[in-house]
Amino acid sequence: MVKHSLIQVPPYIARFTVSEVLSQGKLPSTMRVMQIKPGDPISVTLGGQSAFNGKVETRQVFYDSRRHYVEIQAATIMEMTTASVISQTMEWTKSTPEKICRDCLGKIGINFTVEGGSLPSFTIPRYSATHGQSVFDFVETLLRHTSQQSGTPINITSNLSQDFVATVGPQGGAATFIEGVNILEGREIIYNPGMRGGGPSTRNPAMSQQTGDDQDWGAKVASIPFIGGTGGVGGLFGSGNPMTILSEIPTKAKEVLQGRASSEAGWNSDDQITVTVTVQGWMESGGGLWRRNGIYSVSSPMLIMQNQSLKTKSVTFTQDNRSGTRTILELCNNNALGKAGPATRAAP
Repeated sequence: MVKHSLIQVPPYIARFTVSEVLSQGKLPSTMRVMQIKPGDPISVTLGGQSAFNGKVETRQVFYDSRRHYVEIQAATIMEMTTASVISQTMEWTKSTPEKICRDCLGKIGINFTVEGGSLPSFTIPRYSATHGQSVFDFVETLLRHTSQQSGTPINITSNLSQDFVATVGPQGGAATFIEGVNILEGREIIYNPGMRGGGPSTRNPAMSQQTGDDQDWGAKVASIPFIGGTGGVGGLFGSGNPMTILSEIPTKAKEVLQGRASSEAGWNSDDQITVTVTVQGWMESGGGLWRRNGIYSVSSPMLIMQNQSLKTKSVTFTQDNRSGTRTILELCNNNALGKAGPATRAAP
């Protein structure tokens, strides 16, 4: 199994199991050729195409007098969740989001890449890290405040070069998944948190307070006015609740507060649609592996989808001795990408 994901951490993972046959009831004289262990580099090729590069994270073994099973799990950029932010001052002043990301990630040897466009170039007056804060938490929080003014959140992922990737817009994808044609299995969740109460609202105000300095202090920085983020009212029934967003970054910078409000507005103002489809094989019809962050169309009457364009949140490539070679694509609209949906059980 190989999985490419947006938002999830680690974003690229791989897992495989092997059953090692004993020779005349005995193990080989040396186990070294079998002993894959955490930290070893690993590459996976599917159908002749590179699908994964990373490091072994977990080795699990079971054996008895007749059997010897090994399961290997690997991941990319997992160092981000354990490494702490390294900085002499633990703060960045008058710097852009991209420059801050590159500086922080570069100190642990991870490259920062932007796909599908470019990050907003506004300057953040001051952005600080706490001692012991993980690199992932630090960078992910910053990117939540760097949303497009359109309300489209910036999503995080990785690539085959093991970079930390921020996706600004979709890349590739032109296929259509059709009920009764190429969909082997289909699942759907349509969820709208705004339906829990209240009337329609287009306001998602964000507020914060700035730390004082020699020029500004006291009430001038202690209570920053609301900056409204506008979210569209829509969905199957039309909804939206007002919700105050407290910025995780102490700032009065309008661009930062608007970016944070826009992210939240995009996630809450409309339906969260998630469609999971299973198809045969690993490749798109035009060649190449199915892509995370691609735009694909779903046409399925049973799923209430009529040529609905959705983005791939995750692509899982699988192969086993029961189901053969398959791909599971988790397709979402923008609102469903950054939020957990309702607590549900998988349908039988």
